[in-house]
Amino acid sequence: MPKRRRTEDDDASDPGSSASEPTPKEWAKHKDLWFDDGNVILAAGNTLFRVYRGLLANASPIFRDMFSIPQPADAETMEGCQVVYLDDPEWDMEIFLELLHKGYSMDESGIATLGVARALLYFGDKYQAEDLATMGRKRIEDNFLPGNIEDWMTMHDSDVPEDETQHDPDSWDIEDSILIANVTRRFKLHDMHLRALYICSQLNMKALLAGRPGPDGKLQYLCSEDLAECVDCRPRLQAMEHKLKMDLAFQLPATKCCHLSRSDVRNALWKSGTTLTCHDPLAGKKWIREYCLKLEPFRKMCAKCVLHYEQQFLDERQKILDNLGKYIKIEPF
Repeated sequence: MPKRRRTEDDDASDPGSSASEPTPKEWAKHKDLWFDDGNVILAAGNTLFRVYRGLLANASPIFRDMFSIPQPADAETMEGCQVVYLDDPEWDMEIFLELLHKGYSMDESGIATLGVARALLYFGDKYQAEDLATMGRKRIEDNFLPGNIEDWMTMHDSDVPEDETQHDPDSWDIEDSILIANVTRRFKLHDMHLRALYICSQLNMKALLAGRPGPDGKLQYLCSEDLAECVDCRPRLQAMEHKLKMDLAFQLPATKCCHLSRSDVRNALWKSGTTLTCHDPLAGKKWIREYCLKLEPFRKMCAKCVLHYEQQFLDERQKILDNLGKYIKIEPF
């Protein structure tokens, strides 16, 4: 079994040690990604993966070029296979190789977690595997940061009944938005980064400063620019919510039949807009309907007018989602 390569960090941590390398017992064969007929062994972390050169070469031009270089006669081998040492995180390598060798489809819900999406982006970027990078971007958007307001409401709006949500409510918490923001910044996904910071801006300062454990268990924090903007954007978002409700308060109803009810609804909307305490203009799926229908029966608005108000509210929030850069001042990467 191959030995883990010695690094400068090893020497620095033990200046009096000998030049001998660690014992082979530090390495372990992966229980699932060790194929007896595999023809290359990848060493990452403390784990060995025996896999197939052809799949790696087909997925990544980096691996293709690596394998095209003739190996010297004294190159390290194990069980007749070339051994390639990599500095990639072991858990990420496991995800990468499972995708290549077990054929998970892009639409399979079993690989929708943030950690998997991050691994896809990481390997897609490092090894120029564009299919994996595309899959990672799709995972982030579809499962965490949708660009469509109706999908956003279904995923993030507390007004939506749990049985209508499109994702497992236990799969991630709002504090995970810190991890998502860091991923989208690292891989320069600007539009999705703004959406992630929008969610972060809804956290209190204690949660923002506490950070969030990443896949490796280490705490991650927002960078200083993102952290500052999560605070600075709140007055702008609150002002936008105020404007949104004020504009809706003076919208004409869809038909003339509800002019009388409109004055009562407008008054309710106006009072709500002048007593704002939050900065979440994208929230409130039921907000319009509740105000339009909570009046006395003879004062309620007709179904057509209610739908008209709801559609106006939806359209305006989509504009906000499409233009988050007006409120969250982060320059494009």
